[in-house]
Amino acid sequence: MRWSTTILALGLAVVAAVAVVQCHRPAAPAAALNPAMARIEATQTLRCGYVPYYPAMVKDEKTAEFKGFDVDLMQAVTQRLGVKLEWSVESSWMNVVTDLTAGKFDMLCNTYWTNPQTAQHTLYSRPIFYQPLFIAAREADTRFDNDLQRINAKDITIAVLDGDAPVEIAAETFPQAKLHALPHNVPFAQVMLEVASGKADVTIVDANNFGGFAAANPGQLKLVQVDKPVRVLPVSFVFGPHDYLLKNAVDNVLDQMILEGSAAKIVKRGATHPSALYPAIIPYVQIP
Repeated sequence: MRWSTTILALGLAVVAAVAVVQCHRPAAPAAALNPAMARIEATQTLRCGYVPYYPAMVKDEKTAEFKGFDVDLMQAVTQRLGVKLEWSVESSWMNVVTDLTAGKFDMLCNTYWTNPQTAQHTLYSRPIFYQPLFIAAREADTRFDNDLQRINAKDITIAVLDGDAPVEIAAETFPQAKLHALPHNVPFAQVMLEVASGKADVTIVDANNFGGFAAANPGQLKLVQVDKPVRVLPVSFVFGPHDYLLKNAVDNVLDQMILEGSAAKIVKRGATHPSALYPAIIPYVQIP
């Protein structure tokens, strides 16, 4: 399916969506709407911004090829849209929103934890899946096995990355605990090493990150109360603040992939832990 065909099919729906969204956003000149779509129509290429992030997106330094479930998802999306996929700009979690809104690429092709702050400057796709976050503690530490609120104490230190979602989660959920914040550009494995070495008592982590760390460092850390995540976050792709047409086109493809089960198969195939994600479900009832 060519991109132009997709646009025609979605046009009326987008007009309605734009009207609703603009009620809550400052008005933009007509020429400023849908800049990414204009580029994609002209080039038949979707330019991806990305942040390498295990296991969702890993770049092979020898071959320069990308692997991971974010890569597989985007390949499936662009194939269905009938456009080429280009991994255009490598960014960082600190700069990715600024780079996106500056037009350095058409969309962020990482699956991204949604949050109210970023939503003020961007558009999110429909959730692709939901990611639970858990407490990770040292393997031999039993203090939190039956009571996560034991973490909410002045003698407990939580390791986090500065500016990351767990900073806010820790402050809201365990306000009495101390935060041990590492610079945002440090690999998350270092955060878990801070716990393993005793510099912190716990951290807040998704099971994919934990699974990769546990495979490389067996017996050091454990997930506490896997049936009780401290937070569950929607995970989406991210678009510029005026790219309604691109968002709507990608949402249509994601709806199809979620309904048929292919999206869940892709992300589960790349998961490193059985509790890494909760699949998204579109409400659907088959009438007998």
